[in-house]
Amino acid sequence: MNPRVASAQAIDSTRIAVTFTTGEHRVFDVAPYLGFPVFARLRSAAYLACVRAEHGTLCWPGGEDLCPDTVYEQSAQGPCSSP
Repeated sequence: MNPRVASAQAIDSTRIAVTFTTGEHRVFDVAPYLGFPVFARLRSAAYLACVRAEHGTLCWPGGEDLCPDTVYEQSAQGPCSSP
Protein backbone atom coordinates (compact mmCIF):
# COMPACT_ATOMS: atom_id res chain seq x y z
CA MET A 1 0.00 0.00 0.00
CA ASN A 2 1.30 3.43 -0.94
CA PRO A 3 1.37 6.39 1.46
CA ARG A 4 -1.67 8.63 1.72
CA VAL A 5 -1.97 12.34 0.98
CA ALA A 6 -1.36 14.56 4.01
CA SER A 7 -1.58 17.95 2.27
CA ALA A 8 -1.92 19.44 -1.19
CA GLN A 9 -1.59 22.80 -2.92
CA ALA A 10 -2.01 23.76 -6.57
CA ILE A 11 1.23 24.95 -8.18
CA ASP A 12 -0.20 26.08 -11.51
CA SER A 13 -3.10 25.25 -13.83
CA THR A 14 -2.44 21.47 -13.89
CA ARG A 15 0.11 20.57 -11.20
CA ILE A 16 -0.40 19.95 -7.51
CA ALA A 17 2.30 19.82 -4.83
CA VAL A 18 1.49 16.86 -2.61
CA THR A 19 2.94 15.91 0.75
CA PHE A 20 2.38 12.30 1.72
CA THR A 21 2.00 10.80 5.18
CA THR A 22 5.63 9.64 4.95
CA GLY A 23 6.78 13.27 4.64
CA GLU A 24 7.68 12.77 0.98
CA HIS A 25 6.97 15.72 -1.35
CA ARG A 26 5.86 14.97 -4.90
CA VAL A 27 4.19 16.75 -7.82
CA PHE A 28 1.03 15.35 -9.41
CA ASP A 29 -0.09 16.53 -12.85
CA VAL A 30 -3.83 16.32 -13.50
CA ALA A 31 -3.46 17.07 -17.25
CA PRO A 32 -3.93 13.41 -18.33
CA TYR A 33 -7.29 13.32 -16.51
CA LEU A 34 -8.81 16.54 -17.86
CA GLY A 35 -10.37 14.82 -20.87
CA PHE A 36 -12.66 12.77 -18.64
CA PRO A 37 -16.06 14.42 -18.05
CA VAL A 38 -15.91 13.76 -14.30
CA PHE A 39 -12.83 16.00 -14.07
CA ALA A 40 -14.05 18.77 -16.44
CA ARG A 41 -14.18 21.38 -13.64
CA LEU A 42 -10.48 20.83 -12.93
CA ARG A 43 -9.72 22.59 -16.23
CA SER A 44 -10.32 25.84 -14.34
CA ALA A 45 -7.15 26.88 -12.51
CA ALA A 46 -9.30 28.58 -9.85
CA TYR A 47 -11.24 25.37 -9.22
CA LEU A 48 -8.09 23.22 -9.29
CA ALA A 49 -6.71 25.51 -6.56
CA CYS A 50 -9.59 24.38 -4.30
CA VAL A 51 -7.83 21.02 -3.90
CA ARG A 52 -7.56 19.63 -0.39
CA ALA A 53 -6.38 16.48 1.30
CA GLU A 54 -9.24 14.51 2.74
CA HIS A 55 -9.26 10.88 3.91
CA GLY A 56 -5.76 10.46 2.46
CA THR A 57 -6.49 11.58 -1.08
CA LEU A 58 -6.99 14.66 -3.28
CA CYS A 59 -10.52 16.06 -3.21
CA TRP A 60 -12.42 19.07 -4.56
CA PRO A 61 -15.65 20.75 -3.39
CA GLY A 62 -17.74 19.25 -6.22
CA GLY A 63 -16.98 15.69 -5.11
CA GLU A 64 -14.13 14.97 -7.51
CA ASP A 65 -11.39 12.85 -6.01
CA LEU A 66 -8.47 10.73 -7.11
CA CYS A 67 -7.33 7.39 -5.74
CA PRO A 68 -4.38 7.94 -3.39
CA ASP A 69 -2.49 5.06 -5.04
CA THR A 70 -2.88 6.77 -8.43
CA VAL A 71 -1.74 10.09 -6.98
CA TYR A 72 1.39 8.49 -5.55
CA GLU A 73 2.24 6.24 -8.49
CA GLN A 74 1.62 8.92 -11.14
CA SER A 75 3.42 11.73 -9.31
CA ALA A 76 7.02 12.81 -9.73
CA GLN A 77 9.46 13.56 -6.97
CA GLY A 78 9.46 17.19 -6.01
CA PRO A 79 12.56 19.26 -5.35
CA CYS A 80 12.29 18.70 -1.59
CA SER A 81 11.57 14.95 -1.67
CA SER A 82 12.89 12.62 0.93
CA PRO A 83 15.13 9.85 -0.42
